[in-house]
Amino acid sequence: LLNFSKEDIKKYFELFKIAIQNKTVIKSFSEKYLLAVSNEFSVNDIALSDGTQNKFDLNHLIKTKYSNKTVYVDFWATWCGPCIAEMGASRNLRDVYKDKNVVFIYISIDKDVEKWKIASKKQKLFESGNDFIALNYPNALFYKEIDLKTIPRYLIYNKKGELIHKNAPSPSNKEIEVEFNKLEK
Repeated sequence: LLNFSKEDIKKYFELFKIAIQNKTVIKSFSEKYLLAVSNEFSVNDIALSDGTQNKFDLNHLIKTKYSNKTVYVDFWATWCGPCIAEMGASRNLRDVYKDKNVVFIYISIDKDVEKWKIASKKQKLFESGNDFIALNYPNALFYKEIDLKTIPRYLIYNKKGELIHKNAPSPSNKEIEVEFNKLEK
């Protein structure tokens, strides 16, 4: 799924459904890879899912649900050792800023929803209420604009919803608290 265009995935999934004709298998495959949801977004969207059929756009979330808040975005994946190594520091940082206007958003670039759900639960990311899987990575223009080729990667949005830091410090780096404190003033 990583090397195919959205159109190719849709075409091959349609062929798969014709060949298989087993609704249970088709539904399971569609849910595992969020195929029904991921086809609904354009390259201008930063398409996310909470692991169900719910879908979101990152920019819309930041400008509506998280308006007037500093937003720290953590791009990660289940197979990324350095990403997992930072999760403990991220949970601690989230606890430190829980009563402040700082929101932590976790976005996995995994393709397998079940692996992501298991890892998210293990890392206690579901507790944040802001744990998502990317639906159109790496095809969305946003990922090209910020040159997201390696993870972990962290971003900071200010309270106006503007991306102000494309390479923010990691949760274990004390500089992140300096950045947050500057934005809280």
